[in-house]
Amino acid sequence: MITTTMVTGEGTMLFESQVILEHLADKHASRLKEPLQPATLTARTKARLLVRVHDIYVSSPNCAQEGFFSTQGAMYKKDMVMEERQLERQARIKDLALQLDVLEGLLDGAGPWAA
Repeated sequence: MITTTMVTGEGTMLFESQVILEHLADKHASRLKEPLQPATLTARTKARLLVRVHDIYVSSPNCAQEGFFSTQGAMYKKDMVMEERQLERQARIKDLALQLDVLEGLLDGAGPWAA
């Protein structure tokens, strides 16, 4: 299910938020008072790493499959019945805490960017 889409001036449909952000940042860079992305290659790479860690380990791209629950999905999926899947849910919440610790470790406290 695609929920957020953008169609470029050339007719290309974009549906991933990170792709849309990068497209808009590149297209409108000269009009912005503040850039939407970090200035250095290292910082941009680190920002992409944060997104990938989230996408792969926290909200797995497979979470739409029937009967599959991503780590993040253990917190709110209506089909994750507490009584029947309590051990699985607890394990996924523990894993979520570990993955969020990884993300927090990648953050740059100096800001203004996450990377």
